[in-house]
Amino acid sequence: MKYDGTLVHIKLSNILPAIFQIVLRYLYCGRLSLKEYDTSENLLILIIQNDNLQMSEIRIWVHVLEWGIAQNSELPSDVANYSKDDFNILKNTLQQCIPFIKFYDLTSKEFHNKILPYKRIFPKEMYKDLLIFYLDQSESNNKSSDDSDSRITREINLRTVDLKIITYQHIELISIN
Repeated sequence: MKYDGTLVHIKLSNILPAIFQIVLRYLYCGRLSLKEYDTSENLLILIIQNDNLQMSEIRIWVHVLEWGIAQNSELPSDVANYSKDDFNILKNTLQQCIPFIKFYDLTSKEFHNKILPYKRIFPKEMYKDLLIFYLDQSESNNKSSDDSDSRITREINLRTVDLKIITYQHIELISIN
């Protein structure tokens, strides 16, 4: 293809100009700071909502979580050391973003590793629905295809399952405080 000096217009109807400006700045300058663009998180939400984003939902969640933590430098580096106030700070920072992440697209393992530790920052009903969804998924994956299996066979199968799998009996123990 030869360049003849003619200005070419490219129409990107599915990308807002503000988001495109952020992408260009990242491409040319190698930095991406959403903080300097919009303190009300609107641009971050627009990026998360974009169906053309070429990123898995777990990666989106991890990056949003990292962004939220970076906004609050006083938070401990390990979530195991978070106090109730620390969770509330992070919850307030991410409350506008959380509803736009497609958590139902995660695997059970991703849910366990990346969502469960942060259960206190989710709206209670949303977390309860997610928990039930992943419990149903876990239960259907662990059901034996042959209902005539003996109790002993089912016990052996249960012993080989990862002990971190959550069951319906654990809902009350895991409920949000």
